[in-house]
Amino acid sequence: MTKNKNMKFPETEAFEYALSYLDSIDVTIRDIAEIAKWNQEKYTDTPIEVYEDAVVRTLHRHVILNALMTMAFLDEAAEKGLMPEPLLSIVKNDIGLFGVASLAKTYKYHQQDQ
Repeated sequence: MTKNKNMKFPETEAFEYALSYLDSIDVTIRDIAEIAKWNQEKYTDTPIEVYEDAVVRTLHRHVILNALMTMAFLDEAAEKGLMPEPLLSIVKNDIGLFGVASLAKTYKYHQQDQ
């Protein structure tokens, strides 16, 4: 594989792709912000909007964008059965390999019980 030395990180496209992936797994910026707020509520009464801004800033980090894009690719490949076992079963059954979707879904479930 030959590297393109002039390649710039496609920040806008990566961010939009990551948001699209989060949307496809029913996770919003607000959901992530609520998890952060929930984890900090015994220390501070910071408004949710501050957490939302922090989530957006964090989502713009290349390492986070790369992780989300990798998660999206793995999810798609797993749905199509395009990876070997045991990786296929781990990803397909969301056994906490990355945890974003699981964490958000767990939080939503927890909120419904209250």
